[in-house]
Amino acid sequence: MIRLSTRLALLFFFAATLRGEIKILSEIVPSETKDGQAITVPPPTTGTGTAQPQKKEDTLRFLNQDALHGKLLSIDSKSGVHWLHYGAKNAIEINPSHITTIKLQSQTTPAPKTQAAHVVELNNLDSLTGDVASLDSDKLILNTWYAGPISIGRNILRSIRPAHPSSTALYEGPVSLEEWKRAENDAAWKFKDGALMCQGSSAIGREVKLPDIASLEFDIEWKGELYLNVFLYADSLDASNEYPTAYSLAFTSDSATLSSTTPNGNGIQLGSASFDEQRLKSKWHVNICVSKSQHIICLVMDGLPVRVWNLPEPFAAKGTGVVFYPENDGFIKLGDIRVSAWDGRIDTPAAPAAASTTDIVKLSNSDHFSGSIKNISNGKISFASTHGPLQIPMQELSEIIFAGGDQPPKPSAGEVTAFLSDGGIISFQLEQWDEKTIAGSSPTLGKLKFLPGAFEKLQYNEEPPDEDDEVIPLDNEGGINQIQQEIQRVIHRFRGRQHRFRNVIVH
Repeated sequence: MIRLSTRLALLFFFAATLRGEIKILSEIVPSETKDGQAITVPPPTTGTGTAQPQKKEDTLRFLNQDALHGKLLSIDSKSGVHWLHYGAKNAIEINPSHITTIKLQSQTTPAPKTQAAHVVELNNLDSLTGDVASLDSDKLILNTWYAGPISIGRNILRSIRPAHPSSTALYEGPVSLEEWKRAENDAAWKFKDGALMCQGSSAIGREVKLPDIASLEFDIEWKGELYLNVFLYADSLDASNEYPTAYSLAFTSDSATLSSTTPNGNGIQLGSASFDEQRLKSKWHVNICVSKSQHIICLVMDGLPVRVWNLPEPFAAKGTGVVFYPENDGFIKLGDIRVSAWDGRIDTPAAPAAASTTDIVKLSNSDHFSGSIKNISNGKISFASTHGPLQIPMQELSEIIFAGGDQPPKPSAGEVTAFLSDGGIISFQLEQWDEKTIAGSSPTLGKLKFLPGAFEKLQYNEEPPDEDDEVIPLDNEGGINQIQQEIQRVIHRFRGRQHRFRNVIVH
């Protein structure tokens, strides 16, 4: 079954490729249809029938959770999204009203000359990174690497805080099956569309040089029962025969249990965490954070803290590898795996601040004042407090919370939420996107122009389509149906992340 809007877009693709060659690989990746029957998903091939080298592709997700891989060519307000699929000779035009997200991986992100000094949060929970140049009674000027100076009305400011330097990834992937170690002749693990997939009980690991303060993130999706061991600081990557000396988080569908493990089985169970109803589902984004010096392991799922474990001394694991080991016969999919140094903070959804009639300035030494900010100029905050006027250097700032301003405007039809590569979030009407420029407008920020490559993801819609949308079954007649079926097999299910986060320090 495929929705009418998606089918029309794909029919455009079919017409463009009927004269071309469709290559089918012998390598298959198991998936499941709604009736539980397995289907095969052939990757693109060379003329010899061997897999092409893995290329970074963009991913477009539809409201019905179908997906297309390829490259975003352009976007304009009249004809919509222009998309190039690897099997199409011409671009496909797609109506943005049927899109949830576009994940951008094929583009080159320009490197900022310097790290942004501040994060400015607006009352609609957008957050813009940059350097605060000035603030007066009417507006704030924020210098940015991605859009130049941006003028922001003071009446829509929520807070200003220092930008925390982003951690450089020690590993991001997966990009192939070969970069991971498996047991000899292991056939349980497959690689497809930027994800590792396993049907059965088999370990897969990689030496990632986990630092003493580390963060491991990954997306997980499964069918059937879940029992997955994630080994951290493993001294051996082959866990199928015996457990490594490591720390293990054993995930089931409703809990996670932390243990220290050894090859001889003399590990220690360190406690469990049961999941609330929000996490009782078959897809998660998992973030595991570790600090050897503080002897803690933190688990965050879908942006919400689950538990912080305090570890006994000394730190039991001696290696620096990561191993994933599903120990049942279910299907599991792992993607967006990222290893980095942990910055001591945990991303959690921002909570609306209580309205205040005064500005509040918090300093890095835990001092705080309430009063009125007169201006910010030349790196100093001119502040009228109840104790008298103050001049506060911006480098001593922990956070500014502004007095309650205007209510945020309701999102307008066609508004896109764009996620910056440095962690910022901005909502606006996208009017033009091509290789040279990204242009749009916002009722609060005015006309905007961004550097190409500034964004890593676009989100158009969050709500699913109405249940009464027309649904048309694929028929079984004609040569076009064979092509439709092959393209349908390329479409994968996906969970888009829809949370907006802000940083919270864990002491």
